[in-house]
Amino acid sequence: MDLFHPEKGRGRRVTHPRIFLDSLPEPGEARTIDESQSHYLKNVLRLKEGEGIVLSDGQGAECEAVVSFPAGSPATLKILNRTIRKAPAVPIILAQSIPKGDKMDAIIRQAVELGVGRIIPYRSARSVPRLSADKGAARVARWQRIAEESARQTGRAHIPEVDSILSFEEMVRISLPYDTCRLIFWEEEREAGFRETISSLRKTAAAYCLIVGPEGGLTADEVRLAREAGFRSVSLGRNVLKVETAAPAVAAMLQYEIGGLGRAAGEETPEENP
Repeated sequence: MDLFHPEKGRGRRVTHPRIFLDSLPEPGEARTIDESQSHYLKNVLRLKEGEGIVLSDGQGAECEAVVSFPAGSPATLKILNRTIRKAPAVPIILAQSIPKGDKMDAIIRQAVELGVGRIIPYRSARSVPRLSADKGAARVARWQRIAEESARQTGRAHIPEVDSILSFEEMVRISLPYDTCRLIFWEEEREAGFRETISSLRKTAAAYCLIVGPEGGLTADEVRLAREAGFRSVSLGRNVLKVETAAPAVAAMLQYEIGGLGRAAGEETPEENP
């Protein structure tokens, strides 16, 4: 989204900082934001009076605004216009087994950067962390905040959803859009490669659901259960990737194959709000 700017018209695209709000003002209105967001704009981003910012509701609606900093008060935003950005035509869902330590933080951050729209954390037979209900809920809340922050930093108009933690059996039987391409990555798969499988299915895929396992890999029984639920097992090749590498790698490869990376346009296409 491009606001007026001295460089605009000289062939440079100007990217403006973004914040998420629960509801967006109408064009011509002014909105005073809370102290924490005001601090973020003034002291973290170091915006100046009259500079541009993008407001988003996290569900596709956006506003362009100009910021002002009244003395002794939080920042005020003057709304210039309002647009709707379409969600990606082919959603990507990542089902990730919970890894050790804080590796999930980086996985979620990078998955959101690469266009993943939904993340499903799950427990597998070889998952090391065994979280209580309270700790699991706290982790999910943390991961949702990381997803929102990554969406803000990368200019996404839709905040990806982080589901509650599921068992493996629950995860493979989740409700998915019709014609979802369901893939489970397994290092013991010897016949079906990821790229070849995507090439043969991408014309009919309405969405993609990608299952990535834990540090110790998925068991044969888990792969069997996934196949029974409609997933295809695929290989990434001879190299065995670390858990924190695997999910970003498959998201990037998929985005490239379906046209989400390596093109001039962005992930989502702006559309004027009627």
